[in-house]
Amino acid sequence: MKQAHTCVKFRSIRREGPWQQTGLFREREVESVSICRDCGRARPGRFRKIVAVEREGTHSQAGGVTISLRRLARRIVSLSRARTEIRANGLIRRLGGVQAESEIEQLAHAALLRLIYRRAGGTLQLHSIRVLDCSSLEEIAQPGLLARRTAALAEARGTLQNLVNPEAVSIREVLASNKAAEFDERMIKALAALARLLETGDVVPARAFSAQVLGNSKALSPIRRRLEKIVGPLERLGIRDWGGLVLMAGSGSLSLSHFKRVWNMWERAPPRCCSGQEDSPIAAFSDCLAKQHVRKQEFAFGVI
Repeated sequence: MKQAHTCVKFRSIRREGPWQQTGLFREREVESVSICRDCGRARPGRFRKIVAVEREGTHSQAGGVTISLRRLARRIVSLSRARTEIRANGLIRRLGGVQAESEIEQLAHAALLRLIYRRAGGTLQLHSIRVLDCSSLEEIAQPGLLARRTAALAEARGTLQNLVNPEAVSIREVLASNKAAEFDERMIKALAALARLLETGDVVPARAFSAQVLGNSKALSPIRRRLEKIVGPLERLGIRDWGGLVLMAGSGSLSLSHFKRVWNMWERAPPRCCSGQEDSPIAAFSDCLAKQHVRKQEFAFGVI
């Protein structure tokens, strides 16, 4: 005769309940259940132990989003690049308290966000935020971003067809993969430009590369680490960190901030190297500067 099993050892698990529509969101309860380690049967109890409640928007709705919600969406997009779940306490504290929690709920209705509430002191408090669809959130943060990224990816794939360099071919394969759809517009443009640079074998300063490809000499720095995770060190590919000032072609003007003071110093005591044969004082002064007789801390210039 088979002996009846008696549950002795138990372990706790989290069990999600069914989704239910409540107003603008759908939500479900998450409870802690004790089950037998041997047979898996739940331990009977008088009360349910609800440990969390999850709420999420059912569809993305980018229309009617305010400027403050777009700013919040940009912050969440930035935080979600390094993790899948964002702690709400730090975000609410930086955004300004209780009002920020209301804005997060409005954004969860417009974008596909899951809000996870946990019990604290007998009440449900927002604990974390999980991004379900990053592309819809990015579209709210920056309208038209998805279309620009799709166009940049199509252009990059079209211009990298006839490549011979092995490193350039590997970058082309990265852009041709499904993973490239997750890259932002800057990453796509930078990868395509790196492939063309490898094909030509040129060497360019990092700031010049950033200005020519991304439109800003400082735009490469924020994405450099992500680029190097894909293609390796940029210095090996022809990107050099040369100099602190890169002058690009175009129109502009230079302002000598201490010109008057330096000119007065030169008039009172011209350096001995000046031969006195210059055509004008300006020529003599320029010759003096060319021969570096004015100390760097006494002569400075900046770009207007």
